[in-house]
Amino acid sequence: MNPTTTSASRGEPYLRVEGLAKRFAGEGHELAAVNGISFSVPKGRLFTLLGPSGCGKSTTLRCIAGLERPETGLVAVDGRTHVDTARNVFIPPDKRGIGMVFQSYAIWPHMSVYENVAYALEVKGLPRGEIRPRVMEALELVGLAGYAARPAPKLSGGQQQRVALARAVVGRPSLLLFDEPLSNLDAKLRERMRQEIRDLQQRLEITAVYVTHDQTEALAISDTIAVMEGGKILAMGAPREIYGTPGSRFVADFVGMTNIVRGRAVAAASPDGTGQVEVAFGRVRCRFEGAIGPGDPVELLIRPENIVVSCGQPAPTENLWQAAVEGVTFLGECQDSVVKVHDERLRIRVHPWLELRSGQQIYLEFVPERCSAIRAD
Repeated sequence: MNPTTTSASRGEPYLRVEGLAKRFAGEGHELAAVNGISFSVPKGRLFTLLGPSGCGKSTTLRCIAGLERPETGLVAVDGRTHVDTARNVFIPPDKRGIGMVFQSYAIWPHMSVYENVAYALEVKGLPRGEIRPRVMEALELVGLAGYAARPAPKLSGGQQQRVALARAVVGRPSLLLFDEPLSNLDAKLRERMRQEIRDLQQRLEITAVYVTHDQTEALAISDTIAVMEGGKILAMGAPREIYGTPGSRFVADFVGMTNIVRGRAVAAASPDGTGQVEVAFGRVRCRFEGAIGPGDPVELLIRPENIVVSCGQPAPTENLWQAAVEGVTFLGECQDSVVKVHDERLRIRVHPWLELRSGQQIYLEFVPERCSAIRAD
């Protein structure tokens, strides 16, 4: 997927990042934490930087916030240039009007909920008469209106995160940044809080950049996702685009679970975009992503939930294979199973009512539109 032609760049950009690069000193050399990335975010959208630890996503966010100074690049928000290394422009972080929510919450334990949120306005020198209504409005937005007098240490993790949210929005920022804000919460609370963050962002119609390593979180809340690795953006698009047409082995493997089978293209794609791939267990018809010619080494990508499973033999059709079940894991909402097709092991996911068992013979159908081939690296 070409990052320059995806949904992130359509429409008028509110946040513009161009050619951003940031290096840190290593042992006798420099490490490129961010390596010349570019993207734009339309007004009112939530843009997520997704990737593993060390991929450069948090450094990118800190460059946007002004907490890091890049070696090269441009950052502009709502037409105002914050960074332009070519012209030696660098606006200090406290002059950018940006709100930020950190992983650690950064709540001051010696202050009440009200004082934590009010402090963000006090340091700006706002009159006391303006501070109270704005603080109470922010606490109302995050569901903490009745907690203003509560000491900060008496709050749960979720409530502390809401205080951090209130403090980020009370200053009415031009841009809202989130740096792994839910990493310290348990699974259930994380799921609830991510929806609350998304609802708040949409209610305020505020532009936001969100950093996470959690692909489920990114898929659930984002308008656009940029997948990063090695300081670069490998893929960018809407959640369905990233999941359905990952475009590379790394993205397919990192975002969700994917069966990756090596093979060779039999011929170029037909007019409908599908072609045949020769793999260890036979020929598979699938979508071709990118330029693939006859004989090219490819990797066949098949999501476990996109494999149609039958316990009885179905009518003959293309992409139909017999398989043996090797292991079954019950996960509640689905069954996750390992099956063997000839000498190739695949993962499948089926509805729990289809009770599979080890040793059982089943049939697998690969729907051509739901599996794809990419050129092998």
